[in-house]
Amino acid sequence: MVLVAVNVTGVFMGVAAAQWHERGALRALGAAFIAPMTLAVIPAAIVNGGDIALPLWLDRPLTLVAGALIPVMLLTLGAQLGQMTKPRVSMDVVRVLVVKLGIAPLLAAGTVILVGLTGVPAGVVILQFAMPPAVFTSIIALEHDLEPDLVTTTVLVGTLVSIVTIPVVIALVS
Repeated sequence: MVLVAVNVTGVFMGVAAAQWHERGALRALGAAFIAPMTLAVIPAAIVNGGDIALPLWLDRPLTLVAGALIPVMLLTLGAQLGQMTKPRVSMDVVRVLVVKLGIAPLLAAGTVILVGLTGVPAGVVILQFAMPPAVFTSIIALEHDLEPDLVTTTVLVGTLVSIVTIPVVIALVS
């Protein structure tokens, strides 16, 4: 559930921010509310929360689409990387990764302490916030023409750096 909350919030904020400068506040929020991931969360929460068994004719295609999601996103990221001449690690990339891989988990740890969450649930929340920038950020940047090369480079470098940072976070929360 933490993963869903973090990802939906990220997509909602990403789409709203991408639309804000072109369409204004109300239209940006409207676009964020009708983003496919935002819309999909409502029926998914009802089905999962209500422990509702879907009929086979609906479950099979949804399972196939769900299984294809990550490969399609990675294919999109690969295509974007292929179009770039050379990933350039700028100070903007470094700043974003310091916030995402360093400061975000610290803020999550502080929040976990404030709300009194302990044990495995606390570790899951902190670890979720220590994850590198998600591939969907590249897709949003590409879709809205918001410096897709910068965002794609940040996703690539963040993923590589997280090979070191995630084990450190796991060790600290264990």
